[in-house]
Amino acid sequence: MPPTDAVVELGATMVLRFEYLGNLVGRTALYLTVKHDRYTVDAAALLQIEETAGLTYLNGAPAVTPGWGDILVTDAINGFLTVTLADNATVLLNDSEPWHFDLKLLYPVGLETRSRVLDRGRLYPVRTLTRMVV
Repeated sequence: MPPTDAVVELGATMVLRFEYLGNLVGRTALYLTVKHDRYTVDAAALLQIEETAGLTYLNGAPAVTPGWGDILVTDAINGFLTVTLADNATVLLNDSEPWHFDLKLLYPVGLETRSRVLDRGRLYPVRTLTRMVV
């Protein structure tokens, strides 16, 4: 799986589309986690979005507005999904350096839970020129 790279415009809604990730049916959780480095714990992540909980962490703290983040699976059999982060959240992020991300799936195997990384890569933050946020 080659890593995915994308530009994130801070001050605008972030929309990341993922396709052909494989079968997502039967999952117990789906996460997008973004960090400055790979060694940071999830609770200190730049942002984390979970499919059912929404935005869980923003700038290393519990998110105040979970509705600012969303993962929408549009085709579970073929693995199509869209991750959205509202402009109200992106404007609060720092654009000093590229970020690392992964998209991780949790699924049951018998009585255990296993995980699989569906995609990973880097996000390059760029501040928008127009600072107006809805």
